[in-house]
This record gives sequence, C-alpha cells and structure tokens, in this order.
Amino acid sequence: MRLKLYPNTLLILGVMLNFVLPQANGQTLGQDAEGFSSLVLPASVLNLDLANEIASFSYYETLSTNGNWLFGGELKGKSENGISNLFKESELAASASISSLVGHYFGEQKKPDRDATNKRNSIKQLKAALETRESDIVWEIDALLKNGQEISSMTFVENRKIYLDVHARETKQKMENHLNSLIDKRKSLENQLKAKEEEKAGFEKEQKELGNKKNNFNGGEDELQKINAELATLQEKKDKAIQEIRLIGSKIVNLSSITNRISQIIDIKNETDTLDNQENDIKDDFSYYSSLVFLRLSADGATYREDAANGAEILDDRFPRKTFNGFRAEAGVNHNIGNFYLGISLAGNYTNNLSELDATSFTLIVDDNTTDPGLLRTTRSIEAFGADEVDTFQRYDVNLDAAFLIPIRSSKELSLSINPYGRYFHYVNSEFKDRLDFGVGIFALNAAKGQLLGGALIQYNDVFGANDKPEDDFSSFDRVSFGLVVRFAFSGFDLENTKK
Repeated sequence: MRLKLYPNTLLILGVMLNFVLPQANGQTLGQDAEGFSSLVLPASVLNLDLANEIASFSYYETLSTNGNWLFGGELKGKSENGISNLFKESELAASASISSLVGHYFGEQKKPDRDATNKRNSIKQLKAALETRESDIVWEIDALLKNGQEISSMTFVENRKIYLDVHARETKQKMENHLNSLIDKRKSLENQLKAKEEEKAGFEKEQKELGNKKNNFNGGEDELQKINAELATLQEKKDKAIQEIRLIGSKIVNLSSITNRISQIIDIKNETDTLDNQENDIKDDFSYYSSLVFLRLSADGATYREDAANGAEILDDRFPRKTFNGFRAEAGVNHNIGNFYLGISLAGNYTNNLSELDATSFTLIVDDNTTDPGLLRTTRSIEAFGADEVDTFQRYDVNLDAAFLIPIRSSKELSLSINPYGRYFHYVNSEFKDRLDFGVGIFALNAAKGQLLGGALIQYNDVFGANDKPEDDFSSFDRVSFGLVVRFAFSGFDLENTKK
C-alpha cells in the first residue's frame, strides 16, 4: 500500500483554471482510484487526487432548450513521478487523455414539493426583511452614540465597543451583554436623578420656610438682608439641581433609546433563529426520476523512455523516447431517483501496462576537467522501462457506481456523497488475468457557494488475487489503495435541480 502526497501536483491548477467555464451547473458525485466514474452529471469541476497523482478537468452541460441532451468532455493527466502534467513531457511516464460525451435523458422529472419550496422562499423573504430592519437600527444607534450628551454617560471605550459590535452584527450573546451593561448604567442614572430630585425638593422646602419667615418678619434691616441672602443661595442651589436633573434625564432618554434598539436587535436575532429552525424542519417531499443513456469516446496518450540495452554511446539511442496512443469507447446508462444515483457502463480499451511497471533508474555522470583547479561533475537521473516490459493489449470493462446523497443542511449547501463502486476488467492478448476491484468514497459537496470540496476513497484491487505471482511477497493489505481528493466546483450543485 502506498499513500504519497506530492506538493508539485498542485502545479496543474494554474494551467487548468484557464479552462474554467462558469456557466456549468453541477459536479461529479465520486470517483475511483483512477479518477473514473460511470456517473455523469452536468458539471464543471477541477479534480486533484493527491494520493494517486491524477488531475482532471471535466465539463458536462445540457445544451438543448428542453435540457434532454447532455454534451461535454474531460481532460485528465497522470504521471508516475508525482507531477500530473497534461501538456509537457515527463522524464518518466506521463499519460494524458481527452474524452467527449453525448447523452440523452429519458423518464419523468418531478420538481420538489411546491409547499416546501414556497415555505422556504417565504422564510428567506422574512429573513431578508429582518436583516434590512437590523441595518436601519444599526444606523439609528450610530447616530445616538454620536450624541454628545450620551457620550458623557459612557466612557469612550464603552461607546466605541458598542459601535463596533453593532456594525459587525455580533452575536446575540454580545448584544445581551451590552444590553445588561446599559440597563445597569441606566439604573445608576435613575438613582442619581432620584437623589437630585430629593435634593431639589429639600431646597424648595427650605425656600418655603424662609419665605414664610420673611413674610412674618418684624426685625431689623440686617436680619432681613441675611434672610434674603439665604433665599438667593437656595435659589442658586435649586437652579443647579434643576440643570443636573435635566442633564441626567436627557442621558436617561438617550440611553433608553440605545437600550431599546439593542433590545430590538436581540429580538431580531431571536426571530431569525426561529426562522432558521422552521427552515430546518421543512421536509423536501419530492419525487425525481430520470435516466441518462450516453456514449463517451476517449483518446489516450503516453510518453516514456525505453532502455534499449544496446550499448549505444548516444543518450537518445540508448534511451529512446517512446509514445503510445490508445483509445476507449464507453456506453452507459445512469438512473436517478431522488437522492440516489446508479451508473452502469461497458467500455472497450486499447491500452498498456505502464501503470503496473516499476521503472529502472539510471544516473548519467558527465565529468568536465577543463576547470582549474579541480574536476566539475554533473549528474542526471533517467528513468526507463525495459524494452520487453511494456505491453499493449485490449481490455473490456464493466463499471458499476452508486451514490447516496445525504443532506447535512436543509438548505442543500452541504451534503455528503457515499459512493460505492465496482470494476471488472477482462484482458485480451495480455499476461494479465481478469480482475475485480471494488471501493467506496465519501465526498463533501458544498457547490452551492463554489467552495473547495473534497473527499477520500479506499479501494481494494484484484479482490481474488488473480494476478498474484508465487514469488511475490504480497499481502492482501498491499492491494489496498487510498485516494485523497481535492475538488473545485465553479458553480452550484442544487439537489432540487440536478437536471434542468
């Protein structure tokens, strides 16, 4: 068993992104260790299998007005030295293939339950209205925070924190923390207001008592002036208390306005949570059935170096570069019922055994004694196959794929594809014996937002060990392959509209 990760594999991304066609509207549901699947969907996907050194770009799209015809193709590259390079020769063995496909849909396609769709749309409209209302409240709070009177009742840090959090649409918990802090501050101001009103009432009581005393006063002029001075002082204290009462009252009003609006934001968040729960409870009772019949033709090419073992002194004579051109013709059918997909195909191939061979590594050493002092030595590594090792033959395949889509969220933004598959290979004019492979993959689909997707697969090759040799120290575990897949979808996968 081998599990190798090569960072250079990602170099293919820069080249393949030039082929992006953003109008495609889906993606594949799985693959085997060779990057193949008999399931075909409208797709525009860049696929990188990091463990098996495979890069591919596929594009399938319904083009007719009624959506019954499917057209497209795939570009795939693989090499044995860790860099999947579709457009450049490799010193080991690089292979590339290009395929084209035409298919036709049959059967009845029923859309999702209309009530569920209407409920979901209604909830989206309500949530949009709540979001608009929250935006309006944020700007109202912004204006209140800029009020000089209100700033005087809070520190600059408190004021700034509220401003940043409401603009950032922070969580309900943070809003509740602000609300509780503001309520405590308002209670403190209300206590100050009560104390000032009691102080004002005391001044008024003293004024009344001195006023009565003055009205009934029969004493001398000096004593009368003293009473008037006391009344003037009390009036000044009373006026100051009134100003402070007005200021505190203004603070309370402004603070209450902010408090009420933050409370409204919390209510909006509660309503949004309720709508989210209602949306999660909506069941998609939809019936969907369709069948796709398709024909896919592929042209394959490979380049490698061969060890002629002829004692030639010229490098290209000793290790000539060889090319191979093969083909593949595949006919298949897909069935889709709801979230279940089944693909079956038969294929005929003219291919080779390069992927099953281990190359021999040679080191070319060149000495340059023209330098003074010393000897300049350069080396070059060459990988080559023996002339009698490479074999070409016909192979006939039977492919079976299934995919079960499991929505993780009711919005269909995230789903899992469980992808069991089987492969049967029949060889003609080859030393290989017929073999059976099977495996299973798990892939994350989040194409509704075009985000990075991926998954993993495990495959058991040659289940019955038909091609094991007695001299090989080979265990069953050595026939296990793993795949780590990185996938970029350039537009959304909608379970409700898998086929238009």
